[in-house]
Amino acid sequence: MNFLGAPYKAGGSDSATGIDGAHLIGIALKRVGVFKSDDEVPDDAVHLSALWHISGADAEKVPEEIRPGDLVWFGKGDHDNDPMQHPFVYLGGERVLGPVPDGSADSSVQVIAVKDVPEKFAGWMHVDDLGVTSTQTPHPGNAPAPGAKITAALLPVLPADQYNSLQALVKRAGGSWEDAKGKVNLVGVKSLVDRCLVSPRPDEWNDTLFAAFLDDDGHKCVLDLRASLNPGTDANRAETWQLWEGSWKFKLGAGDSADKALQPDGKVKGWEDLGGMGAPRPLDPTTPGKVEDVQPATPQPDDTPFPEKKAPRDPIASAPTDITKPFVFDAAGKKLSLKFGMRMMKALLAWELKEDGSGCIFSSNGVVQPYQPSAQVAAQEWPDLKELMKAAPAKQVTANGKDWDIWSAFGMQWGATGATNACGSQFAAIFAACADGKLRVKKSDGVLEVDLVANTPKAPNLKDHPADDPEKALGYAEAFARCWIQASSCGLNGSDGKPLFGGIDSSAPAWAMKYLGIGAALGKWGDKASLANIRIGDGGQWMAHNWLVGDVRYQVSLKGGVKVYVDQGCFAKSVDAVAMKDESSGDKLSKEDCDWIETNEDEFEQRVKDFLAAKSVDIDGESKDVDKIEPYAARVFSANAVSYGDYGTSAGKVYKKQADGSWMVDEGQTQATRSTLGVSRGFVTFAAENGNWGFARWYDNAGGAEWSNG
Repeated sequence: MNFLGAPYKAGGSDSATGIDGAHLIGIALKRVGVFKSDDEVPDDAVHLSALWHISGADAEKVPEEIRPGDLVWFGKGDHDNDPMQHPFVYLGGERVLGPVPDGSADSSVQVIAVKDVPEKFAGWMHVDDLGVTSTQTPHPGNAPAPGAKITAALLPVLPADQYNSLQALVKRAGGSWEDAKGKVNLVGVKSLVDRCLVSPRPDEWNDTLFAAFLDDDGHKCVLDLRASLNPGTDANRAETWQLWEGSWKFKLGAGDSADKALQPDGKVKGWEDLGGMGAPRPLDPTTPGKVEDVQPATPQPDDTPFPEKKAPRDPIASAPTDITKPFVFDAAGKKLSLKFGMRMMKALLAWELKEDGSGCIFSSNGVVQPYQPSAQVAAQEWPDLKELMKAAPAKQVTANGKDWDIWSAFGMQWGATGATNACGSQFAAIFAACADGKLRVKKSDGVLEVDLVANTPKAPNLKDHPADDPEKALGYAEAFARCWIQASSCGLNGSDGKPLFGGIDSSAPAWAMKYLGIGAALGKWGDKASLANIRIGDGGQWMAHNWLVGDVRYQVSLKGGVKVYVDQGCFAKSVDAVAMKDESSGDKLSKEDCDWIETNEDEFEQRVKDFLAAKSVDIDGESKDVDKIEPYAARVFSANAVSYGDYGTSAGKVYKKQADGSWMVDEGQTQATRSTLGVSRGFVTFAAENGNWGFARWYDNAGGAEWSNG
């Protein structure tokens, strides 16, 4: 309440001269101990929105876990802006506090009803750090118990409280805790940077070891040790050392120049990454190592007899598929299929960044301001897709001395500048997969042909948008795009009054597919069990990033502790799994591989299922028993970018935010990551996303059609 009356200023952090919602909330959370220093306070809405999960998307229905002090998000909700632009603090009673962007200069920070905020509602957000046990009441009441998550930034200030929090964390994880004096408990937090907002930062300490112990007087003590548990994020990984997991035992003893120092207690082992591979660790020995063994032990011989190989089965024949004809989604049969995803993937392959610098670069996600596009065209940006289309662009415009194609699609204008963002890359791929600009859906009463270019026919099933009203009607194509891109902010409801975006149980693309009858969700949002069902060509989404599944990597744990990796894509080339001993290996799928999967989908699916149920895999010609197979990572095929902390991407270059708020190109970071600053398909582990995922799959092809004149 101390900020009431402060003027609004985008990016401002001073209540006297102007402040925005992200800075106001950051300052308030620092005052109550959620953030420990100015460095931990997010300096914009993008990073604040990444800290906690959206709890609900209905402005008129306050989720049960939301209470005073939690956040409420609003934004413009258009294609150029993130729907979560402006955060407010919830006060209870359907009121919020915060700077209203269009408020008067002398009273911008104000108390206002949720329904009166002059922007589109984007969602409720529960601040996990403040606890999870209290329900919706006028006041928070007693301090709640600790939440399930804890990072260095969330620990209490006092050493005794830190000790108790770490002890509770270890016990919740099923670990053991030493309460004796002189015994040290080590708790490791991996990839800790900027409160784990986006991704580990190269060449900086990304991990923390907390050493918790009782001193001679029985006082609870905690030391925050910046020590790399996984230096695989270092730019120069060669000759780095890593602690061997499960061997972090230390005790307090006399140091060389200190009364107390951490000394090894028993088996403390490590391994030196001489080649700079970063991961994985060497093969575990099958017998315990000796105390003095600090180098990895060599693998012990395995005398287990090889299991007998099964006779090869006959290949499964798929229904005939003509990949030269237009795709017709089978909304009547509702069978899920990889076929349309393969057509999208072939388009993305045409735009993928190449070593020679060609390909589609990343445009902007609104972080780096102001954005300097490749060409000043009054349209969203897209890759150059004329060679893939039977339809023609709507027009050409001249900018910077060059003619640029302007495409009409999904109720929007798209300039083929050779740059795009994540959503743009996926919509360009959908458009290219419907090369004549027509999206066809076979329903029980016939085929619906959606003209993506003309944005016809108008949708008859939208509340407040009657199809016969020229001013209010929306085409099927535009409604589909708005649901996909804007999610809860799209503001569209069906004729039954239910929102097209039905909630956070599924991703926005899944709801958009369901609306048009062309696909469905694969499990619920964040469901770990659903990872076993995702396939190449599925639609993927992290918290705020659209992408196509370019491949799935599995981690195969062999009996004896050894881990190898198998990519799903190998089954487009081989019946048997192709196991890799490290994560730097692996092939990328080609256009021909996509065609093979589309025409042999049933055989591909059976190969994947056989592998997931396998009891053994071949390693260098020898059969090894399998203990467990788990989905480990996915190739994120999209327009990708660097975006964390003070770094952002604009027009294919990495920028760093300066002290005065301006942005400057970072040539070193740009050069180091240039192959990923646009349409690319690098691997991201599921563990790194911590449950922030949703997947969807398109419906099968009902048999094809004939091309129309675009």
